[in-house]
Amino acid sequence: MRSLGPRTNLKKTYPRCHYNSKGKSKKQFETEKEAEEYISSHKLSGYTIYLCRVCNKFHISHKNKQKNGGEGKEP
Repeated sequence: MRSLGPRTNLKKTYPRCHYNSKGKSKKQFETEKEAEEYISSHKLSGYTIYLCRVCNKFHISHKNKQKNGGEGKEP
């Protein structure tokens, strides 16, 4: 069985920030509240919500850990 690479046949061309490393599109939310409810209902910890400048929708992402202090960093 061959491994699957990133998708190359996407109908809309969005920058890499819209896809994970496997080519799967990121979850989009119309409102910040919807994203908060998703995080809460799926019991996700260590995630942050951000407004995408490309599609003007909200996405969730892992909080980045800084080397000094370990504080979360907004993307």
